[in-house]
Amino acid sequence: AGSANGPSPVGPPHTPTTPFPAVVSHAPRIFPGTMAASAAPSLKLTYFNLSGRAEGIRIAAHMGGVQFTDERLSFEEFGKLKAEGAFPTGKVPAMTINGVMFCESMAILRYVGRLGGLYPEDPVEALRVDQLCDAVLSALNSFTPSGREKDQEKKRAMREELAAGPLVGMIQDVLALMPSPGPFALGASPSIADALIYNIVAMFKDGLVDYVANDYLDAYPALIGVYDAVAAHPAVVAYKQSLQASA
Repeated sequence: AGSANGPSPVGPPHTPTTPFPAVVSHAPRIFPGTMAASAAPSLKLTYFNLSGRAEGIRIAAHMGGVQFTDERLSFEEFGKLKAEGAFPTGKVPAMTINGVMFCESMAILRYVGRLGGLYPEDPVEALRVDQLCDAVLSALNSFTPSGREKDQEKKRAMREELAAGPLVGMIQDVLALMPSPGPFALGASPSIADALIYNIVAMFKDGLVDYVANDYLDAYPALIGVYDAVAAHPAVVAYKQSLQASA
């Protein structure tokens, strides 16, 4: 789990309500970051022109001031590159670091978090972040079976059943691992868990989760609070504005 052969596991490709830049894989966008140039590795994140499994990584990079090239492929471009063996596991997201490609979204997210100060050096604090990330991913991955269902009526029934019961329990697990008053999930400072939570809440808000109400997560103020805190981060504000300007 954590990478994709194609569209996001929550459903087929959508046109997000928050505009994204045109697909320009031949001329990917470069975000400057704030790390010292002498210490900054050359990073290129490759994914589709949608949020999916990569947006949490993008958000973490911006919050941490990590410079990277944002390469967004069309599905046709991805298929061609995959056939050529361009990706280690045949999946994306993938990150090329100083010319070497790595895969798996959570591994990439942790790496970016380390570079940007969003992943603790202390093992116990890192464990605290990891357990929250895993709980969030369990909730996200619960949509995978219905995301693969081609029959829309069956898909609707699966989603409605999930939202009415099992998903509630998974969200409660996430909340149980957020004991701090905030503004971020684990206290006053952001971590990669916040980027992950932000991305998932945004997917609901933007209507990217078929057959589940856009305001489904509004019933959980702690999650919305994390979303709002990340959305208000100056680097995230600038990132979103840049997407709108280039749409």
